[in-house]
Amino acid sequence: MDVDVVQLGTLLLEKWAMPLPNLLISVFGGHSKFDSKKMAAEGDIKEGIVKAARDTKAWLFTSGVNHGVSNLVGDAVAMKRSFVNSIPVIGVNSWGAVSNNTQLVDEKGQGLFPAKYNAVPQMELERDPATNKPKSMSLEHEHTHFLLVDFGTKNHFHENDVRKFRIKLQEYLVERTKLSLSLS
Repeated sequence: MDVDVVQLGTLLLEKWAMPLPNLLISVFGGHSKFDSKKMAAEGDIKEGIVKAARDTKAWLFTSGVNHGVSNLVGDAVAMKRSFVNSIPVIGVNSWGAVSNNTQLVDEKGQGLFPAKYNAVPQMELERDPATNKPKSMSLEHEHTHFLLVDFGTKNHFHENDVRKFRIKLQEYLVERTKLSLSLS
């Protein structure tokens, strides 16, 4: 994967005119093993995510899918609706792993901005017959931005490659802006 993080940094900071953060919070977690609905402290976790991001003027990074930890982060931001516009929530994932990804581009393959995206309900996602796991995931609608990396495959999450990409981008942003990075 050869992605120019300088161009992506320029996209985020200049073209998208995102406010300069004081901190990057990168939330990593599994899609299938995390069930926030079963957690006794779910409300406290959501409150803590929003408070940390708001008080430090942070950007939140997740996988951007409507499941697991990234769904929890989206729910947390939605819970504090008055702060939604002030907290950038950036989903980073593989283009081929996103259901209905063709809704995000025009007939020439150029990204639409803004794009109208219809998420596929979790129970309706196409599943791998051997594992019963979804072949793709819908994007989480409370995220403010998405960076979808095209690995040239369909129905494959490329989790390690996406994680490396996120870290590389975040390291560049830290270097460029001299801010702090928190990996959790």
